[in-house]
Amino acid sequence: MRSLPLIAALVLFATGAAAGPLEDGIAAYNRGDARTALKLWQPLADAGNPDAQVNIGVLHANGEGVPQSYAEALTWYRKAADQGDVFALNNLGLMYMRGQGITASDRMAVQLYRQAADRNFAPAQFNLATMYAQGRGIEKDKAEAYKWLTLAMAAYQPGDEAKRDDAEDLRADLAKDMTPAEAAEGERRAKDWTTAAKKKLIRL
Repeated sequence: MRSLPLIAALVLFATGAAAGPLEDGIAAYNRGDARTALKLWQPLADAGNPDAQVNIGVLHANGEGVPQSYAEALTWYRKAADQGDVFALNNLGLMYMRGQGITASDRMAVQLYRQAADRNFAPAQFNLATMYAQGRGIEKDKAEAYKWLTLAMAAYQPGDEAKRDDAEDLRADLAKDMTPAEAAEGERRAKDWTTAAKKKLIRL
């Protein structure tokens, strides 16, 4: 099976129709002006806005508009993760897995990916699948990896077709090393998860 990539995500959207500092910062970032983006996002992040906190974390992690600092990235990701932000949880998982600015821990990465994956965040579902497929931080389970790849394929949003294709290709590669019964078990688990998630939404 080919190597399994892991995905980091920058928040490139904001809730609400009205333009504001978050959206203006995104526009500046997309123009390649990370310093202006930082100036626009910093007050929001300081006030507790998780989207801005994640974006600033990405700037520090990549050294865009600021000196590169994993320590600063971790600080901002944690602030957003404490609010349940799925982008922050996923990116924290990546940093734990890679040992960036912190002692590497596959077990912690799995825990963080799972928190975001359970909220139907496709990149985290993909990343969690790779951990199950490789037996990193958790017992190897090909059916569980198949399940999370199936869920990721369904959860990717319009515009993410390339990522969906990656998940589909990876699932196909995984299936080559699985029995029909194992693949069927993965499909069953994915359906059970989806059914349980829908029931939870109805109760809310």
